Amino acid sequence: MVISMSGDLAAGALEEAEAYIMHDLIASCRDGTTHLVLDLTDVASLDAAGANLLTRVRFAVQSQRATMSAVVPQGARPYRTLEQLGLISHLGVFSSLEAITLAPSASPILETIATETVV
Repeated sequence: MVISMSGDLAAGALEEAEAYIMHDLIASCRDGTTHLVLDLTDVASLDAAGANLLTRVRFAVQSQRATMSAVVPQGARPYRTLEQLGLISHLGVFSSLEAITLAPSASPILETIATETVV
């Protein structure tokens, strides 16, 4: 399942984003989704509170026996924030959806991406 986000993932703007992600996460895991992709390509800014949200989402995904990746273009402000916080590898960050599909362990992810894109 791919969840595309836009705008700011920053303090003061996270309640709605968290509710949206968690709702879709729980629904998709009930339906058998085993991998969640958060597409943050259109996220303009991300602060420590937004990074904390992504970490909480990752733990929630793992509690559902699923995995997670995030798409954050290299050089973008959110990427730099995640890099400064040391979260690039922890959150499974890729530079594009195409990069995820080229990853050696992508075969189960490919099927999920092809069939379950949420905007």
